[in-house]
Amino acid sequence: METKKKPRESNIELMRIVAMIMIITFHILRHSIRDQLTDTSLINLFGTQDYFCHPKFYSKLMWLYLIMPLGKIGNGMFIMISGYFMASRKINLVRTGKKLVEQMAYITIVLMFVSYAFFSFFYDGTAGIKVNLTSLERFNNNSWFIGYYILIIIVAGLLLNKYLQRWDKRNYLVFLAVMFCIVSFGWSGDFLEGISDDLRILGIGIFYYALGGYLRRFDPFKDVKTGVFVALIVLINLFLMFSYRNQVLDAIVDYQFGSKKSYFVQPFEIIPEYSWIAVLLSVCVFCIFTRIHIKSNRFINFLGSATFMIYLFHDNNFMYSLWKCIDWIGPLKKNLGLFVLRYALWVVLIFAAGTILFLIYLQLVKLIRFIWKCCKKQTVEETKS
Repeated sequence: METKKKPRESNIELMRIVAMIMIITFHILRHSIRDQLTDTSLINLFGTQDYFCHPKFYSKLMWLYLIMPLGKIGNGMFIMISGYFMASRKINLVRTGKKLVEQMAYITIVLMFVSYAFFSFFYDGTAGIKVNLTSLERFNNNSWFIGYYILIIIVAGLLLNKYLQRWDKRNYLVFLAVMFCIVSFGWSGDFLEGISDDLRILGIGIFYYALGGYLRRFDPFKDVKTGVFVALIVLINLFLMFSYRNQVLDAIVDYQFGSKKSYFVQPFEIIPEYSWIAVLLSVCVFCIFTRIHIKSNRFINFLGSATFMIYLFHDNNFMYSLWKCIDWIGPLKKNLGLFVLRYALWVVLIFAAGTILFLIYLQLVKLIRFIWKCCKKQTVEETKS
């Protein structure tokens, strides 16, 4: 008797969607808007050098700075979701790897043609930005997150899951505490980076994965009200706003008492993956979504399954250079409504395009399987005859 396949949890799929929107929003800021604010070679790209290049505090930039943690929160949530589902079972590494490689190969070919089409028909070089075209050599080197994720799953499948499934609550919690302390504290984190630059990042990824499994297995926050998580998110963002103000004041002092450059560069620090800010916000958002009760929804589930393709589509050098060709700073200074609209439209367009590409990918997979099945059937019939 065939067992009925368990429906996907739409609240978790909704979390994937929100996490991907966070990541897209962050990437646009990180790889274009921030560069036009802080990179001296791009500050005057659209004649906007006088807008935010003075030693003073701008409230608009403070609100923009609140977007900086979103990418790290989204990454953390994706890893936690994997641990939430996979830490308690045996991982089929071949099946997981096959899915990832197929989508990576597909999107590389798509980006090759898309980047060529943009360069041929729309790019005239007048913006002063070099557009990075995609080549086949970028197949497994477009996005750092993919290798990071695969390595976490390999570690989990070959070693980590055996211990996570065996440990009681106390031992599990000790492991999480030790991992977090090692990767987040300054000296121990620097020690890991001294061994390998990305070892610290891998460590926080393993922590996130194990934490996802811990939250599902033991549900340690079951008695904590949802409002507490919301309040924590608000409180941390208030701290971030105050922290940004201090960063600006510190930069102004350095500018005034140091060797004044032609431009005052606004501070826009990147929050690292292992920051306690990113971890705490990731946990808060994760716990809020696990408490949402909605029926299994096919549309939400489909969008959730498309998020990996969306990630591959937008996190690459071609898209970074494409965003740099857009004037972000002018609207930010002169017309905030236009800036927000342009920003939101790009997020929606990227998400929609990635989803359409995923839909095409699924149809191609079906077509290839059908052709393969027909070829096998034809071969068998010829052998019999």
